[in-house]
Amino acid sequence: MAEEELNEELFHRSMSLQRQLAQMGMRYEKLHGGVRGQNRTLALLSKNEGMKQAELARFARVRPSSISEVVDRLERHGLIERRRDNSDHRVFRLYLTEKGREQNERNHSSWLGFVGD
Repeated sequence: MAEEELNEELFHRSMSLQRQLAQMGMRYEKLHGGVRGQNRTLALLSKNEGMKQAELARFARVRPSSISEVVDRLERHGLIERRRDNSDHRVFRLYLTEKGREQNERNHSSWLGFVGD
């Protein structure tokens, strides 16, 4: 098989895997009562605390307005908090609360059980 054919095959398989994971994520959130994007947002913030909301939207590959709704909901539920940036007080950075860290751990364990079934 030529290199170009291998690259094309790899591309198609990776796209298929990405679609399957997205579908699994939607099924998981539906079964476990999560709000779409909530679990993923907690997971992203757990690895990248202190992100700006625009950065989070880019990481999550969603529109800023969509991430804004999720962030507002997570903040209302005490799972994340906004803190002013020390060097630019116009900017807010996002952090998990202790409750958010605990929820993220539960989500992670539950997800591993879900994909293992």
